[in-house]
Amino acid sequence: MKLRYRIADALGYRLVKKKRDHSHIESHLPKLLEGLGINCVVDAGANRGQYAAMLRRLGYAGRIVSFEPVPAVYGELMRAAEGDPHWFTHPLGLGSVDESRRIHVYERSELASLLPASEYGLRASKGKAREVAQLEVPVRRLDGLWDEIGAGLADPRVFLKMDTQGCDLEVFAGARGCLDLVRGLQSELSVLAVYEGMPDYVTSLAEYRRWGFEVTGFFKVFRDKRTQLLGEFDCVMIRPPAGSAAATRR
Repeated sequence: MKLRYRIADALGYRLVKKKRDHSHIESHLPKLLEGLGINCVVDAGANRGQYAAMLRRLGYAGRIVSFEPVPAVYGELMRAAEGDPHWFTHPLGLGSVDESRRIHVYERSELASLLPASEYGLRASKGKAREVAQLEVPVRRLDGLWDEIGAGLADPRVFLKMDTQGCDLEVFAGARGCLDLVRGLQSELSVLAVYEGMPDYVTSLAEYRRWGFEVTGFFKVFRDKRTQLLGEFDCVMIRPPAGSAAATRR
C-alpha cells in the first residue's frame, strides 16, 4: 500500500482515485485531437476566436484556420490571433456555394446566422436574438479554399469544427472535395429549432454518418428550463479506425 493510503487509513480516511471527467468537451478534445494526429483545425463560425483560444489553452499547437463573416466581429478575431503564427483568419463564411449571402446580426454576436431567428429562438434568447443588422457577406466552399489554407501541410489531418447557427450541413456540403482529409468534426446540433429552416439533429447526424463519421461525445449547449428539453448540443465525431465495429458495420 502506498504511503499516502497508509496515512489516510491510519487517520480513519479512505482515499479514492478520482476518475477523469469526460462529460465536458474541454476534457474530451485534447486526447481526441492528439489521438487523431490533427495538425489543422478549421474553425467555421469563429466569432471572436473563443474556440481557437480554448484549443490553445488545452495545449493544441497546430494550425488553426478561423472563418468569421461579420466585419466588426472579424476585427476582434484578428486581434485575438495576433502574435500566433499558426492561427490564420479569413473574413468569410463557409457554405455549400460560392456566393454573397445576407447574414442576420443579432444583439448577441455569436448568434449571427444566415438564417432568421425562429419565434422560439427569439423567445428563448430573452432578447439576445434581437436583430440589429442585416449584411451582405461573402460565402465560400471549403474545398475551393483548401489549396490556400492547407499549403505547407505535408500530411493534412483536419478537424472540422462547425458552429454556424443552423448552417453546419451547408459547411459540410462545401467540404466534399477535401473530406478525405477530415479525420474528425464538431457540429452544433439542434433539438429545438432556434432558426427558421434549420435541420434537426436527426437529419444532421444521419448525414454525417452517411459519410463515415461516428459519435465520440455529446455535450449540452443549452436546455429549455421551462420544459427541460435539450435545446442544442455539440456533437463530436470521428472516422472510426479500419477494422473497428463501427467501421465494419458499414
